[in-house]
Amino acid sequence: MVLNKEFALEMEQMFVRDLIDSRPIRLPDWQKRALLPRVRDWLVHLFIRWL
Repeated sequence: MVLNKEFALEMEQMFVRDLIDSRPIRLPDWQKRALLPRVRDWLVHLFIRWL
């Protein structure tokens, strides 16, 4: 629940900007990603509990 209308409007505007700048991630593209991001994701997954 957001009690401040100005803050709520600012957050909504940020969300819309993020949505405009985003792009869908398709499974084939995700599976073809480079080795470094895959290793990074794997390591983060291992330590997510402590982050």
